[in-house]
Amino acid sequence: MVIPGNFPFGEALIEFGESYSPQFSSDGDRFLFIASKRQSHQHSQVYEFDFTEGKERRITFQDGENRNPIYMNKGKIAYSSSTDEIKERPIRLFSEASKIQRDGFHFSVSDLYVSDRFGEDISRLTKSPGFDGFLSFRNEIPRKIVYSRQVGMNIEIWEVSVEGKKEKKLHSTKGSLLLYPQWNERKKIWLWIEQKANNEFSQLMMAKSSFREIKSLDLPVGNHAEFVFSADGEKIIISSDINKSGRFQIYGFDLLTTCFWPLIAYASQLREPSLSPNQKDLLFVSDVSAVKKIYKTQVELTYKNCILEEN
Repeated sequence: MVIPGNFPFGEALIEFGESYSPQFSSDGDRFLFIASKRQSHQHSQVYEFDFTEGKERRITFQDGENRNPIYMNKGKIAYSSSTDEIKERPIRLFSEASKIQRDGFHFSVSDLYVSDRFGEDISRLTKSPGFDGFLSFRNEIPRKIVYSRQVGMNIEIWEVSVEGKKEKKLHSTKGSLLLYPQWNERKKIWLWIEQKANNEFSQLMMAKSSFREIKSLDLPVGNHAEFVFSADGEKIIISSDINKSGRFQIYGFDLLTTCFWPLIAYASQLREPSLSPNQKDLLFVSDVSAVKKIYKTQVELTYKNCILEEN
């Protein structure tokens, strides 16, 4: 693996193949991630990396593509997978469901699954003829997974209860892709990324519970993608392309002051931030070595200079 000598983030945490979609555990001792393009398997599988042991452990052994693993509670994880859909859906339906694209991502057929951290006790939560993905965990009673679901050429926000497997549509906007939905229990707000079908740019949206008082937040014009809340719910770390370069960098955004400031920048794609529970360490994905890899750096969620809208 070749890394430029001036790359400030050191070597990748995962040596083999491609690695992406990291998520810290609640104690910060481990993280889930997706691995692909390895000698043992080309398609994407869920893994866990233990910082204490410095070792990875494979969790899924499926013949489909797996995405977006997240931790839940009680030793459970959830992820999106095409493992059953590729057997159940005809080729025509599979290809139709793959037509929506954004930033090179194909919204191909997939459903949601829950298992323990060792890949056992697997339960399928959804069965929909399209894309289910971009999961987040809502740790309230009853516990739920919030996700994006494809319905026709739209992407809507849905939730499914972990115990009862009851699905419910939460919000949709005609002609729009609603991506990366998250509920912040501390602040009682929803955040998600919205992109209109006829607009090359996307927006960060916010709403109160039950999707009341929906509004667009004042981020610079551009494309915005994955984000993570700070512990107090007052800030987010987000991957955005605001210079029309096609290159995503990592920024901070203060929900109270609307300050948007650069957090990590480099001449490569910087995506999928995951913030540690102590708010000091950040996992992210870069293609600086020509393939996607996970890196770790320290951050401070303070700022001096905000990026103005006209920039």
